[in-house]
Amino acid sequence: MATPMHFLSLRPLLLLLCGAALLCPGGQRVAVASAKQEGPPPATDLFEQELIPKVRLELSPAAMDRLRASPKTYVSGNVREGTTLYTNVAIRLKGGPGSFRMLDDRPAFTVNFARLVPGQKFHGLKKLHFNNSVQDASYLSEKISRELFQAAGVPAPRAGHAVVELNDRHLGLCVLVEGIDKRFLGRHFKDPGGNLYDGHSQQDVTQRLEINSGEAPQDRSRLAALAKAARESSLDRRKSALEQTLDVDRFLSFLATEVIVSHWDGYALNRNNFRIYHDRAADRMVFLPHGLDQTFQRQQIGLTPPMVGLVAKSVLEVPEFAERFRAREAQLLTNVFQLEPVVKHLREVAAKVRATLRETDAAAAEAYLSRAASLRRRIQQRFQKLQAEVGT
Repeated sequence: MATPMHFLSLRPLLLLLCGAALLCPGGQRVAVASAKQEGPPPATDLFEQELIPKVRLELSPAAMDRLRASPKTYVSGNVREGTTLYTNVAIRLKGGPGSFRMLDDRPAFTVNFARLVPGQKFHGLKKLHFNNSVQDASYLSEKISRELFQAAGVPAPRAGHAVVELNDRHLGLCVLVEGIDKRFLGRHFKDPGGNLYDGHSQQDVTQRLEINSGEAPQDRSRLAALAKAARESSLDRRKSALEQTLDVDRFLSFLATEVIVSHWDGYALNRNNFRIYHDRAADRMVFLPHGLDQTFQRQQIGLTPPMVGLVAKSVLEVPEFAERFRAREAQLLTNVFQLEPVVKHLREVAAKVRATLRETDAAAAEAYLSRAASLRRRIQQRFQKLQAEVGT
């Protein structure tokens, strides 16, 4: 029997274990990674070594006007990091109802280096996001939560930090998030060409979700099959149908981690901030986390909260899946998510963030201490609460 993986480090490079697996109580195997890794992932300096680059987005007056009029439409601009200049970079604004800010406020950006110049990359990445973190004063929720998903065996884009200027305007510290592209998908799946569905704003699998990428954008049959399976009234037939359309093992890990980090604005609890990938090699649908800037905020969420997402509700109504879900939560809380290394890692990243803030604003750097400490306390309280709940 395999030995459970202990959460000795939150470094993503150590967590993405090729070919490794976890065994839940009762012998249920949970995949950690299904795709063969060929060398380290790109941008390890940004995400594993936690380099905080200083980036200047350069947009012409015409491009600025276009973004004011149509914020989510790409415009062409330049990106400068030190002496390196990237030209013809596709740039647009991003953000949902709570985080979106207009261009002349504190905007967040999606930046695609290869959209207009095929092959152009920034630290090995073709696409990334500069999040304004207006809903997370610690700038740490995205990074810590994504690494917890990774440790649980759920594919999650990595997060770090950057200091951003827009032309001559200092926007300050942003949360840097890896974009989901074929290279990211290829690290986690044997076939990176499946459809990637974008879920947000009270959407669910029964709706016509936007397709962000994929080689068969006209074929939504597998999403429709998942919706049909989730609505099957017979629990026996539902179990069989879900096993044929959904990567159940990974979904239980996704669901357990959403609950543990109290991702109240995610798929399970709010039908928001999620992606679904059609893993064509296995012909199963896989849920991916998104928008993790408000985790660890609602301590009242217990281990078995009411589910809002259709697939979450449907899966947990099947007795065998519900039992495996509870076992997965218990295993993550006792064998995988170890509080001491989580807190140690948070302190290390927070120290780098504070040092970066001090370079331009000493008062902001001083105030940041209490913000990072607040997240640390919430994580400690959350883990302790749930570990006690598991033990009762």
